Amino acid sequence: MAIELKILKQNESPEWDTIIENSIHGTIFHRWDWLKIVEKHTNGTFYPIIGLNNTEPIAAFPLFVQKKYNLNMVFSPPPHVGMLFLGPVFREYELLKQDKKESYYTGFQKEVDNFLFNDISSDYNYFALPPNLADPRPFQWADYEIIPAYDYEFDVKLGKDVLWENLKKNARTDITRARKKGITIEIGHRDEFIAIYKLLQGRYRDQKRTVNVPLEYLLDIYNRFQNNIKILVAKYDGELITGSVKVYHRNTEYSWIGSPKPSIEISPSPNPLITWEEISHACDKGLDTYLQMGTAGNHRLSNYFTKFNPNLKLRFIVKKRSRFASLVENGYLTTIKPLKENLNSLFSKDRN
Repeated sequence: MAIELKILKQNESPEWDTIIENSIHGTIFHRWDWLKIVEKHTNGTFYPIIGLNNTEPIAAFPLFVQKKYNLNMVFSPPPHVGMLFLGPVFREYELLKQDKKESYYTGFQKEVDNFLFNDISSDYNYFALPPNLADPRPFQWADYEIIPAYDYEFDVKLGKDVLWENLKKNARTDITRARKKGITIEIGHRDEFIAIYKLLQGRYRDQKRTVNVPLEYLLDIYNRFQNNIKILVAKYDGELITGSVKVYHRNTEYSWIGSPKPSIEISPSPNPLITWEEISHACDKGLDTYLQMGTAGNHRLSNYFTKFNPNLKLRFIVKKRSRFASLVENGYLTTIKPLKENLNSLFSKDRN
């Protein structure tokens, strides 16, 4: 099956969003305006690729091309933009028979690779597939490295009563104790978003790490998508001590940013109460799913979130590198990145 690629222009953005909205793989991160904000705040070029079968759009693939370390690098998503996945989406995929699913997918992937290696001269490709595209085989057949990644998913259609009973007893106890202590959960706005970001900076600094997602980027996202964003803050004695930022798209709520260690020493922690309020809000909005992104792949965080009895959600990262790109990546991860983290930690202490 012949698949033709097309790079959309700005005036064709409605065509892009139509594909996203008609795909079970499409997320808010795939929306045109979100991607253009990403392009604005990253050192690279956004390529909105769509696949056509006999002029009919069947797929979309947001690609970001960056020049780093003398390499042509292609990302979906790019680093440092607060996105754990992006990757290709297929229009009305669930309505297709399996043979057509596979022929569309493999044909589209093949043409994208031809574009990347022949037109872009790519040295390094890194794509994190969206959660509902649980089939990495076309990339595996094209000699990509396949890396599993994990999220936690809550079926909020069950309702708050069932989800509450599903919690481990110690989680219910912590939530009840937090309420009795006087910790309250309130809706936040732009100022609270900034306050949560500053708390994250402090938490990362304590861990000798840095927050690499620019605040200006986050505020641009907030200004454009605030109707899709929910900010919850925990307060004690009127003081904001922690908080979280969630995004909504169609029938799903996604964890996004926040829930740092509270700004004061307090027991019990307010974070179980925030997590429960997030789940409750998803129930109240009549959503189907609440997705805790990335937490299931972190052993420390997984120990915390299993108290809420979520389902494990598997997705995939696919990667292909030239030999030279592989050497550069290994050198960056083992030498340059740790050095940058240490220097940033020192400079942060000097500024304080």
